[in-house]
Amino acid sequence: TKSIPSDDVGQTNEVNAPAVESLNEILMRAYEKAMVERDEALAALAASFVMRDSQVLQKQQPVASTRSSDGDMLELCKQLNKEIAARTQHETEINRLNERLDLERKMAEARITELREELRRCKKR
Repeated sequence: TKSIPSDDVGQTNEVNAPAVESLNEILMRAYEKAMVERDEALAALAASFVMRDSQVLQKQQPVASTRSSDGDMLELCKQLNKEIAARTQHETEINRLNERLDLERKMAEARITELREELRRCKKR
């Protein structure tokens, strides 16, 4: 157990350390899940813009254009769509890892501060 300050002046509440760590793990998993969902939505949005642009371009082409050039354009758009989706996915994964690293550093700093405070209290006793 560890002591945490309560709302009452001079009093502390005892908290089970494994329970706090378990709560941190649950929060971290939920945070990561939310980031993944956000990143997937952004990748899908970027890909949808490419496909929409492709459709608009196809509608604007003159009727006399050949089917092979339309097919080639569609294939190029599909390839571009895949490349954009892959790049977006990689960039968002890097961002997600950086965000997780920052969060873990903040949690570690908070834990160190907490342990120093506990050590200071123990020395006073």
